[in-house]
Amino acid sequence: MEDQDPMQMTSKQVRQSCLLDEACQKLMHQAVRDFGLTSADHDNILRYAKKEANMAGYESINKECLLEAIKHHQAGYRPK
Repeated sequence: MEDQDPMQMTSKQVRQSCLLDEACQKLMHQAVRDFGLTSADHDNILRYAKKEANMAGYESINKECLLEAIKHHQAGYRPK
């Protein structure tokens, strides 16, 4: 599953493979609360954050990748 494009992952795959550390969990909870994100929004943000992490060569999502994904989502990006 690690070789799979995060943008093609199912919600279940996203939630299993895109584990967040405590700081990222807090950030995601805050984004859900502040922006009224849906479950689909949550998963799409994780997909984008995982893609960013992969492109930067990180093994997992870090705070910078998650912030970029949230910003990207708020700017109106929606996966096709």
